[in-house]
Amino acid sequence: MFVRATGGKLALLGVGKMIDRQGDICLVEYFDAPVSDTSVHSIDANLLEPVTLAEQTRIYHFNPIIAAWEIGRLLDDLGTTQYVKFPN
Repeated sequence: MFVRATGGKLALLGVGKMIDRQGDICLVEYFDAPVSDTSVHSIDANLLEPVTLAEQTRIYHFNPIIAAWEIGRLLDDLGTTQYVKFPN
């Protein structure tokens, strides 16, 4: 699920991906580009709001089978599931 912090300095990071939740604390991963390291922050669930990505948003996915980044376009964002079209 994609989320955004609603206040504080973490709101400046923009949209992140919630990767885990333990009670009221969520782990949110932020990503800039395939060549950049990700950053993970613990954020109180009350300070997060869900985000629906716009259709045709560029999506980066690391494919461990071929050990390479793939770039696709978002077809639909259903909250916990996203449908992405990759070339070919």
